[in-house]
Amino acid sequence: TFYELQDKNLTMFAQYTAGPWEYIGTQGVIQGTFETLRSIGNLHFAGSLEGRILLTAGMGGMGGNQPRAMTMLGGVTICTDVDIEMIHRRLTAGYCDVLATSLDHAITLGREAAAQKTPLGIAMVGNAVEVFEECLRRGFRPDIVTDMTPAHDPLSYIPAGYTVEGANELRRRDRNEYFRLARASMIRQLTIMNAYHDMGVQAFEYGNQIRRQCDEEGMPDALRIPGFVAAYIRPLFLEGRGPFRWICVFGEPSDLVRLDDLCLELFEDDSLVTRWIRLARRHIPIEGLPARVCYLGFGQRARFGLAVNDLIARGEVKGPVAFSRDNLDSGSIINPTFESENMPDGS
Repeated sequence: TFYELQDKNLTMFAQYTAGPWEYIGTQGVIQGTFETLRSIGNLHFAGSLEGRILLTAGMGGMGGNQPRAMTMLGGVTICTDVDIEMIHRRLTAGYCDVLATSLDHAITLGREAAAQKTPLGIAMVGNAVEVFEECLRRGFRPDIVTDMTPAHDPLSYIPAGYTVEGANELRRRDRNEYFRLARASMIRQLTIMNAYHDMGVQAFEYGNQIRRQCDEEGMPDALRIPGFVAAYIRPLFLEGRGPFRWICVFGEPSDLVRLDDLCLELFEDDSLVTRWIRLARRHIPIEGLPARVCYLGFGQRARFGLAVNDLIARGEVKGPVAFSRDNLDSGSIINPTFESENMPDGS
């Protein structure tokens, strides 16, 4: 009865931290993407993503971070979304650089930027399934392939062949048919991602559970590509690191600046923290209340929180600061289809 209750506004699909008041939008997930891509660079591209191309999809509240995370690492992104309004929001906020007029245009821009080792975030209008299939048909081979479409909720995933308006109409008219078409499109999309994986491209699921949806629909090789945690960022979990976040409740941007400075002061010997804070303060726009996410480890969080209390007491921070964990915290919830898959001990 979930969707019936949602229709009555009695529940909502709020996976992880998308529902609570401390949701900080795109600025909350971007370090997870940054660290995932940085790990790919270290493992497979001699420590650098300069001149590399990421092909992906999804420009919503979560997926919209991908072009900026890749450019922060010196790379190029081609990111498609069927919703032009969603793309315009990311361009306006500063998470993406340019809107391509077609797939030809996007590929040309991407190849030129990669050849010059110039960071560039490219958006284009198109359905993930159709764009991925056409890229493979043309022989376009990116270095990395993933997606952040809302496959976790089939009712939000737009099937191939449908516009935003057409999808809205079909949801209202025939929900069961919408589910069938959405999952059929997911199988087509994952088939292309598997094909890229077989070609040696770094293809992976970025936590949206598209593999689980396809597996439940009977796709035999639905779990061929890895999930991003097992493939790339589990070593951070093994250190007890996870996305810790803070929100400047007073709404004063200077409070965020002071807390960034505090991170650099307290953890100057931690290159993961200092590298991230220096990049984040230059490249990540404020959405709503000033907020930051940072992969602090055990001990570091307590030390940081106590130091923030002292700054507030001394008046160096003007208002209250709220702390919360993110979904990928190493001590947080577990989804077997990605966070705890392929554990070394077989559990």
